[in-house]
This record gives sequence, structure tokens and C-alpha cells, in this order.
Amino acid sequence: MNLTESEKRLAYQIESTDQIGTLHELAMMNRYTRKPEIKEATESLLAKLRSLSADECMAVVRDVQKNYHLPDKPRTIGEQLAEARQKSGAEKLAGHDIMGLERFTLNNRPIVIFPVASFNLHVVLNRHLNVTYCMLTYCIR
Repeated sequence: MNLTESEKRLAYQIESTDQIGTLHELAMMNRYTRKPEIKEATESLLAKLRSLSADECMAVVRDVQKNYHLPDKPRTIGEQLAEARQKSGAEKLAGHDIMGLERFTLNNRPIVIFPVASFNLHVVLNRHLNVTYCMLTYCIR
């Protein structure tokens, strides 16, 4: 698929990992941008990606994110994040990887348990990789 330079720049910084999320992200960008050139590029890219299947759409986005290089210095935070991800070779986290639910298994010992509002609701704070996470757990009696 032939994409213009501005379309590649938009696809390069997409954060979504599926077609619906990608189309929604572009639609929101189109809706809230004030720049007519970005509005035009998002409309064009949306039209091209909507005509593809989910797998084809994400293949195009992944190809751009892997092989595209910005012609000049990154201008937005999205471009800076995309460039850093591309340089490091790191994959995007999706689904279970983002939550890291294995942190909250019963064999992990919580640091602090606070009773909250009810006899069976507790907030559990776990420390993992020097970051404190918060999770609500329901105690079964």
C-alpha cells in the first residue's frame, strides 16, 4: 500500500495493537486536531485502512512502525515514543502483558492491606520492580 509521508508519520506513532483501536485513535486525532494538513492526512489514512481486513491493516501499521524513519527530529511526544520503541526493538504490550496479573497471584506477599468500606473489600498494595501497584481484592468468607 502506498502511503504519503504525512500518513506514514501518523501510522508511525499509533499506539493501538488492533484495527479497531487504530481506527479509533486516528478518528480521535482527526476530530480534535486544529491543523488542516493533519485532518486531511488522517481522513486519507482512515479511508485506506478501513478498506483492509484487520490483519492487513495491522500489517501495514507494523511495517511502517518498523521500517519508517522520520526525515527530521521528532516533533511530538508520540513520535519520540515511537522512535525510542523502534530503536530499542521493544514490542508493544497488549492485553495481559500490560496488566502483568501475575504480580497479584496469591503466592506474592502483599506489603500493606487496608480494610475499605466493607468487611470483604481490601486494597492490596504490591511492590514490584520498585513501583507500587494498587489492586482491589474480594475476600471470600
